[in-house]
Amino acid sequence: MDDTFEKIIVIVGAGTAGSVLAARLSEDPRVQVLLLEAGDKETDRPETPFITTPGLAKQLRNSSVDWKYFTHPQENALFGYKNKQAALPRGKVIGGTFALNDMIYQRGSPGIFDEWDKKGAKGWGFKHVAPYFRKSVDTKVIELSKSDLHRSCGPMTVSTLQPTSLLNVYFNATQSLGYDAINCNEKEDQGICRIQTNIRGGERLTTAKAYLNEARGRQNLNIVTKALVSRVLIARRQAVGIEFIFSNVSFQVLASNEVILSAGSYGSPKILFLSGIGSREHLYNLQIPVIADLPVGENLQDHISVDIRVFVNVSTMKPNSNLNRLMIDQYFYQRKGLMASIGGSEAFLFANTNKTRLSPYPDLQFTFTSTIADHDHKLLRVMNKDDELIKSWYSFGKKRDGITITVKLLHPKSRGHLKLNSTDPNEMPIIDPKYLSNVEDIKTLYEGIKIVKSIIETPIMQSIDATMEPTFKGCKEFKFDSDLYWKCYIQTFSDPGHHPVSTCKMGAFNDVRSVVDNKLRVKDVFNLRVVDASIFPEITDHPNAATIMIAERAAALILK
Repeated sequence: MDDTFEKIIVIVGAGTAGSVLAARLSEDPRVQVLLLEAGDKETDRPETPFITTPGLAKQLRNSSVDWKYFTHPQENALFGYKNKQAALPRGKVIGGTFALNDMIYQRGSPGIFDEWDKKGAKGWGFKHVAPYFRKSVDTKVIELSKSDLHRSCGPMTVSTLQPTSLLNVYFNATQSLGYDAINCNEKEDQGICRIQTNIRGGERLTTAKAYLNEARGRQNLNIVTKALVSRVLIARRQAVGIEFIFSNVSFQVLASNEVILSAGSYGSPKILFLSGIGSREHLYNLQIPVIADLPVGENLQDHISVDIRVFVNVSTMKPNSNLNRLMIDQYFYQRKGLMASIGGSEAFLFANTNKTRLSPYPDLQFTFTSTIADHDHKLLRVMNKDDELIKSWYSFGKKRDGITITVKLLHPKSRGHLKLNSTDPNEMPIIDPKYLSNVEDIKTLYEGIKIVKSIIETPIMQSIDATMEPTFKGCKEFKFDSDLYWKCYIQTFSDPGHHPVSTCKMGAFNDVRSVVDNKLRVKDVFNLRVVDASIFPEITDHPNAATIMIAERAAALILK
């Protein structure tokens, strides 16, 4: 590294946060940045068309650009998966998980950021973070063109998708039940809104594409791919560099100012553990010398969801049927059609089921998808769904028209953890989300199913013969529609939200449950920060937008 620079910073991970950080920090010519990524470049790969084409996103799961993580066997959820273990796709490529996800842009309720601030993450209330959300976006949503929370000249395009005729049905059905029509990512956060995405010109827009591509030619930015970080180099409680493996050879690189981990909610705690930062007991069991005794890997939070299939008498999309020539031509010549969509998802309904207290934010999100989302049996097998369930339940109604209403728990009370399997940096960590371990989560999801039933019973839904799926035989020992039946159904058809956060929790310096302070500095270790979704004190809606905001704010803090 060049010693003529005032600051030399090493960033680990070129995903959502790392790409933003590298681009923003290298805007200052006095700062030299080294960006290390375990995966390969996102261009000139066999998977590249699948990364750029929104409608092909799910085909990337279990590919070479996926870390291929799995959950630990669950006790209270994922009964519909082999061994109660679900695949957890995470991006191993420039762009990170943003190269694999559904491209949804959803910031989260203002109230949840105010909760961050109240509970010890001082300076992270909504009034503090709103400018960084605004800084990052190029809003193409007409309804938000005059909003003071948005702008039209940032790096990240935010847009809505071409609707189907069913979008009006969803709005009318929910409004007839008293829910307001709102704009996603505006001040009001309870009601129904059109989904917003990070799709530009019919193609996926990652932070690597929006931020990093423009920065790649800078003399003060170096990017190394296929570099698996094995540990942070620490001397006298100060991070001084990184050790990484490239082509089976171990290298060390020094950072005169800072080391920043942006390896994600699974990757960052893993690297901290390997570096001697974490629970004293866990490190002792692995014979790793303890540098800082911190609750790394604890407080793991993730959304959990349940799909409800609804059959209708109108033609709906078949996103996983064979692509025909018309679909392909429509996309490649016009960047429109099914391949430019996110699998038929059209609207979100946000609702608060807790009637006994006033909550500053909703506890459930309902996703309206204009197709039966489980037609693709190949994908179900990739996600580790049970074979017998695929042959029976998921084959029922395979050729019928229908929609899917997904009930998602936004703020689960269940907490999991991540631990090391061994000291080998190539080995996958143990990821135990402990889904539905808190019984309140099952109760809240059940309240959500009741709301789905009320939506189906509205006149406009009945006008298209909306009918809920039949009784699930796997829960036949319980009376249909009873509390016990739906508990069984929820535990069987529960799916991971794939939004892990909080494994390096941010909080007050004296908070024994936190890993980093409100400036994202790892406690008890100098010159080391974590900047990614792992620092969330509490989970938001879809964490990707908030992760971009965190990286924008972190870059400002560091340069300041």
